[in-house]
Amino acid sequence: AAALGSFAAGWWQARAPAPVVVAPPLERLLVLPIGQPDGADALGTALSARLRDALGAIPGHAVVDGDRTLQALRQLDPDGNAKPEPEALRRIAAASRVLQPELVHAGTRWRLQARLSGAGAAPQLLAGPQAPDPVSAVRGWTRAANTTRALGLAPGAIVLAVPTAGEALSPYGAGLQARQRGELAVAMREFGAATAQAPEDPAAWLALAETAYVPPMIARSG
Repeated sequence: AAALGSFAAGWWQARAPAPVVVAPPLERLLVLPIGQPDGADALGTALSARLRDALGAIPGHAVVDGDRTLQALRQLDPDGNAKPEPEALRRIAAASRVLQPELVHAGTRWRLQARLSGAGAAPQLLAGPQAPDPVSAVRGWTRAANTTRALGLAPGAIVLAVPTAGEALSPYGAGLQARQRGELAVAMREFGAATAQAPEDPAAWLALAETAYVPPMIARSG
């Protein structure tokens, strides 16, 4: 009996799975759309996407993608009339930190400032330098030392990719807005205009290709 018991114990130990070592979750940054003085225009929508892409392109720096960001916002604010609490958005998007950027316009000058918050940490306000236009304001914020330091990044790590023809950003942003509404024909037209104005811009070509292959069921659901 003792031998049988020893055999059974040995068999069970060999059969039992090895203990699972749970790795700590990757830090995920939720980048909210850029707040604008006069509401969400096409340029602001484009800059929001480009800023999120720039932060997500940094090796080892995980960012919640645009679709998941919109899902979190719609879940808490279906009508788009309120401003959901950052902590609630952070939990829904499974992010560790939330970045709330905002464009501030004073006279002829622009500035991007962003509120960075996270679980158990005091919020930080990261203000960029003043600039003559929104694109320069966002670019200046990405290059500011307080921005990279607060995000734990090396200086110069955030590379904002915008086309040389800055006016191409507006149709690109209009295309994103149309696609979010499920108006794919309008989105295709706007992305086509963006690629015509800035044929060297890979983001516009990618958006055009992705929109062309959106399944009909997804298009109808919006």
